[in-house]
Amino acid sequence: MSIEQYRYEIDTIDKKLISLVERRMKLASKIGKLKMAEELPIEQSDREKYIRKSMYKHSSLEERDIDELYDIIFNLSKKYQTPD
Repeated sequence: MSIEQYRYEIDTIDKKLISLVERRMKLASKIGKLKMAEELPIEQSDREKYIRKSMYKHSSLEERDIDELYDIIFNLSKKYQTPD
């Protein structure tokens, strides 16, 4: 394959990724509303730890790379769970 073909494949994956992140943030927003109604804290470190450990098991990426990615995802999720 050529560089252009690899880049095309990456572009296709990136479009899917951004769509999935958007979907995740919409769900995070809904969860945020439920947390507010139930007076639960936005940050739930036990849940974050559970997700990280689960991803370690389901990926060939290094743990530190998964952590870096999920730091961003969790920060965005907290932003979308917080009322405007």
